[in-house]
Amino acid sequence: AYKPDFVLISAGFDAAAGDPLGEMQVSPAMFGRMCRQMMAIADEFAQGQIVLSLEGGYNCDVTAECGAACVSALLREEQGQEVQLEAMPGWEQAAVESFDKISRVLAKSYRTFNWPIPDF
Repeated sequence: AYKPDFVLISAGFDAAAGDPLGEMQVSPAMFGRMCRQMMAIADEFAQGQIVLSLEGGYNCDVTAECGAACVSALLREEQGQEVQLEAMPGWEQAAVESFDKISRVLAKSYRTFNWPIPDF
């Protein structure tokens, strides 16, 4: 039976609406939805183990929105409750806190995630 150790996603956001290179119209919410779909595959075949690796996105604001939608999905927040960066002063700190949460969960299974989280 097919049993990978984890699902690896090359998370490129250059297809996002507002990205100058991709010139497509994928919304941050759709990236979150796609992440949830991949999480379901990881849950079924890889004991829920999933890794997203950022590899594209050429508008920092758009990439941040799409990344926030995926982090919300990874944290299993309710769909429709994704982080809205423009409506959230201090979103940088929220991103650091989300990264910290994810890192702590991953550190239980992968020692490469046992590092001190820097203060920003």
